Amino acid sequence: MVVTQFQQIGYKAEATELTAEALVAAQFATSWADGKIVPEDGYNARRPRRATFAPLQGVGGTAIGKFTGQFEPRPSGTDGTAPDWYALLAAAGASVTTDVATFGAESVSSNVLGTSVTIKHRDGAYERTMAGTRISKMTFSAEKGGTWKCDIEGTGRYTQAAQSAFVAAAHPSAGLGHPFLGMTCSIGSYTGSVNSATISIENTVTPTPDATHASGFGRNVITAQSLKFMASVLEDGSFDWRGAFRNDATGDRLAITLQMSAGAAGNVLTWTGTIHLIEQPTTEDVDGIGYVSISGEFDTSSASAALTLTQS
Repeated sequence: MVVTQFQQIGYKAEATELTAEALVAAQFATSWADGKIVPEDGYNARRPRRATFAPLQGVGGTAIGKFTGQFEPRPSGTDGTAPDWYALLAAAGASVTTDVATFGAESVSSNVLGTSVTIKHRDGAYERTMAGTRISKMTFSAEKGGTWKCDIEGTGRYTQAAQSAFVAAAHPSAGLGHPFLGMTCSIGSYTGSVNSATISIENTVTPTPDATHASGFGRNVITAQSLKFMASVLEDGSFDWRGAFRNDATGDRLAITLQMSAGAAGNVLTWTGTIHLIEQPTTEDVDGIGYVSISGEFDTSSASAALTLTQS
């Protein structure tokens, strides 16, 4: 029987791509609000020409797994030690060095972008597994007063097995969630009121066709990437958002600094990068007060990274 509150979601970077890793309790330490693995199975209908409309029994086709979930992106609390979910950043194409993750830097290697992870989901009836998983979307967002959350999507090779028991002592690691209060958020020269902020890593993940495998697919490859920033800021006339959107000068690129957490060493998570606006800024009503919705994309004109997340 499945009791929907009883769920376990764990993951681990793979030593060998497409070879599922065995998970222990420590790999279930991320705090998940929700998450599930769903198989997408192909089907081949069989309707021969004969004197009836009835079909013959169909035949199964390709099989792939899709993961969706939402977790709390907390710091590790230890300076120089990356949070466990940095493994998911790496599977989304980040280059991770200790507790610094970068996106968009020039690469002269022909290697497939990003490492792969094994993701497992236990619900009391089955253990569903995705091997060789790469992440197609990670959206970090918060509104004033709310805790930060990350919505995630991924693609991997799917298998399932009946579950005999939950993993013992698999609980979220210690530490409080961090509300979006008192955090640094600067956008170019604007440092005024901010109602909400979002950073989104959006990848195209393409499963490699491979008829020699029973699933019909080989590696899952990141073939395109977009790094986006969105925010809702007070419309007070202190900054010309429309002028920045025109992108008439290099000065219209806006440096971003955005904290997801603050405190002692090992508890500060900070995004940095430079964006250009990609949508016309619009005004929205927030409790009777005008706020501007802006949307930009992180860019780089050199070999350096476009977007960086640092724990300090």
